[in-house]
Amino acid sequence: LYHRAWQLEDEGKLEESFNMFTEAAAAGHENALVKAGVMLLEGRGTEKDEATGLQYLQRAADILKSPFAPWELARYYDSIGERALADSYYVTASDRGLAPAMARRGLLHLLPGSGVEWSPTEAYHWWTRGAEAEDEDCLLYRRLYLYLFIPLLVVLVFALPMIAARLLLKKQG
Repeated sequence: LYHRAWQLEDEGKLEESFNMFTEAAAAGHENALVKAGVMLLEGRGTEKDEATGLQYLQRAADILKSPFAPWELARYYDSIGERALADSYYVTASDRGLAPAMARRGLLHLLPGSGVEWSPTEAYHWWTRGAEAEDEDCLLYRRLYLYLFIPLLVVLVFALPMIAARLLLKKQG
């Protein structure tokens, strides 16, 4: 059912696709439940019904422990400006092994006020895990971290105080 629903969606038969995803979801297929929830949120193949779509996604996240459901919940809450709630779902999705969520999680560790502990080490950890799963964003962020952030941090921590000390000594002497 699930694979046939994808085929129907690819053919542009969205109503049939939605019905088949819903049927597969009723049979316990977690990814079908996520897909049906997203279609309900977006009103694709069915009337838009955010409440039911969120219920589907929440069920897939809480009961079936899907990594994709918290990702979709995070994207939804991001779209309506609920940043803190979105970030908590990105964390859940990354904990469940979803590489794109690992990219976001790494960024959260560098954003003050994100609700996640500020930690460049944790950021690097999550980008490395995502890079191991060949996530393009994680690969990019890890490269930027290694070749831009770390050298900049070294300059700020070591070079600037030395330059400031020399300038003070010149003024005094």
